[in-house]
Amino acid sequence: MRGVYLNKLVNAENRTRSLSDNFGIIYYVNGWDGSDSNDGKSWEKPFLTMAKAFSVITSGDTIYLVGRITETLTAPLGVFDVTIIGVTAGQPRQSTNNGVQAGYSAYWKYSTASATACLELIEQGWKIKNIVFEPHSTGHAIQLTRAEDAVHPDPSHAIIEDCRIVGGANGIIDSGGCFGIRLINNVFQTQTGHAVKNVTGAGIACPSYWQVLNNKFLGFTNGFAVEMVHGVFENNFFTDGGTPNTTTVLNIYGSGTAGGNNFVVNNYFQTATANFNTPDIIGNATDVWNNVSIDGTADMIGREVGTPA
Repeated sequence: MRGVYLNKLVNAENRTRSLSDNFGIIYYVNGWDGSDSNDGKSWEKPFLTMAKAFSVITSGDTIYLVGRITETLTAPLGVFDVTIIGVTAGQPRQSTNNGVQAGYSAYWKYSTASATACLELIEQGWKIKNIVFEPHSTGHAIQLTRAEDAVHPDPSHAIIEDCRIVGGANGIIDSGGCFGIRLINNVFQTQTGHAVKNVTGAGIACPSYWQVLNNKFLGFTNGFAVEMVHGVFENNFFTDGGTPNTTTVLNIYGSGTAGGNNFVVNNYFQTATANFNTPDIIGNATDVWNNVSIDGTADMIGREVGTPA
């Protein structure tokens, strides 16, 4: 009966997916009722681990995930355009209750106590959707590593959508400067480092043509700190961070040597107008900004037009 129920969920998901997601083989991972001796090609015979799925996938494949997995993985080299979808009847949530499986939510937890990512992407075109990530307190949920070498070629054009990232030092890391990343409708909660950041000094290029849309940044110490060029940052919602005037809420300026020409519009900040400057909220002189702060004229929130610096 579990397989029947899960197949219904997948069929409903398939009706909403584009044709571009369906040209490869579909594999299934069930973190609480699978086996890596299965063929992984149905809910009746799912894999137990994402590592096993990674060992067999090729470019264009799709992986469906239910249940909790406890793994720290690097995506396979030479494999492009893979989609990983957490299958649940609702939005992503914790899949256990005091350690006991509770329902079908997809939940990806770190495997070792280290400053690494639950998932490191190294090739182009991957899509991650509808999964809860729990990184270690010193680690990250997802790292995009672009070195343009034989080990870490380029994970540009990734899409991370409808995910929830809870805790960890950082939520998402860009190391090297990726192109065309889309962060859509995610929730970032209680990171002690940054919700999203790029690694200073690891640059192949300035992160460019990103779309950061409809995300929520909640209870973080530092929010979003990625120097960007030609990006769109729209309809995101921020709490104020750990300590205003000493931490970052939103900084797309970086070193100021490569970023600019971004559109930062219709975002909402639980930040006072006076803190639309270094280090809380910083932009580039060539950006277009039109956003909302927590204060303004009497009894009204404030509209912030113009680039904060």
